[in-house]
Amino acid sequence: MIATLDLHQCTQVEAKKLLDHTLNTLPPHVSELVVIHGYHGGHVIKDLVLSYRHHKIARVIKSLNPGQTSYLIKAKR
Repeated sequence: MIATLDLHQCTQVEAKKLLDHTLNTLPPHVSELVVIHGYHGGHVIKDLVLSYRHHKIARVIKSLNPGQTSYLIKAKR
C-alpha cells in the first residue's frame, strides 16, 4: 500500500516533525510513502526530504514530478 504526506505550507521544523511522526506511526502494511513537498516555493523542504534519514526508509526515490519524492519502506521481518 502507498501512503502520502503533503508538506505544502510547512516550515522546515514542522516538516521534520511531520516526517518523524508519520514514519514512526506508519502502519505495517505500507510499503511506500510519497512525500509531496512542492518546488515553486523554494527548495528548503525538498532538500530536507531528500536528505532525511529514518530507520524505516530503505530507499529514497526522486520522482519525475519535481514536487514529490518517494520513500520505499523496509519490510517487516
